[in-house]
Amino acid sequence: MRPVVTAVIAVIAPGALAALTATAIVCAQTPAPVTLTDLLARAGAYVTDFETRFSNVVAEEHYVQQTSGNVRAPHGGLQPAMRTLVSDFLLVKLPSQDVWLPFRDVFEVDGKPVRDRQDRLTKLFLQPAATAVQQAEQIVAESARYNIGITRNINIPVLALTVLDPRYQRRFAFSHLKEDRKVGSDVWSIEYIERERPTLIRGAGGIDLITQGRLWIEASTGRVVKTELVNNDRGVRATITTTYRFDPGFNLNVPADMHEEYFLSSVGAPVVGTATYSNFRRFTVEVDEKIRRDQR
Repeated sequence: MRPVVTAVIAVIAPGALAALTATAIVCAQTPAPVTLTDLLARAGAYVTDFETRFSNVVAEEHYVQQTSGNVRAPHGGLQPAMRTLVSDFLLVKLPSQDVWLPFRDVFEVDGKPVRDRQDRLTKLFLQPAATAVQQAEQIVAESARYNIGITRNINIPVLALTVLDPRYQRRFAFSHLKEDRKVGSDVWSIEYIERERPTLIRGAGGIDLITQGRLWIEASTGRVVKTELVNNDRGVRATITTTYRFDPGFNLNVPADMHEEYFLSSVGAPVVGTATYSNFRRFTVEVDEKIRRDQR
């Protein structure tokens, strides 16, 4: 709406005109208010671009897992109280399907090298399983191979980005939009909870597990700077928090660290893990069945 201007004849004191001009400029530069609809639209576009450009990017992952209390291993006996893993972590996008396959290639466990490091890459990428589903199951199994505390495959740093994917946003209810200057300038947080079934994450026997949590988004760009994912599965409460940092080489916010906590009501003790990410590089599988890792 155009303001009504009334002509006034007056004497303007020295310096007053400059003050009025400065005030007008400040008013003109006041940003538009952030709305939940606009924030989700920008974040959705950013995640779509992230999927395309981050697919097949490898990061070196340093991952420390710890547990207190007596937690039994799947094969029997007590698990170690701490384990340190060094891995290549990457997302592979199947060319024939619009899905991500997370893969954690562990090459060092508690300071000792894993003997079959290269063999795993060969089996999973140069000699794929007969179907995409079989390949995905094999990759997930390899990712969870060295975990301690509880059997899990949701310890994926970018998993919560799925909530912002335009294809899945309708499955969630978003609320409590607020600015969070502690996380960063121009960063706003929102809460989410899954409202459709079947759920994106399912437990043993296909039971639906409702996902909820919080997301921190840079309002002007839609870049995701932090995510929190909370899930409950029959006596186990899982919380996974990922913090992102800007990488100028990829022009993206890439994972900086992931913190996970699983509280087991049966033992009254948490299982915690902290992973940090570095050495990001592009991973390519060549048509002539050679693997090439190109540094940026």
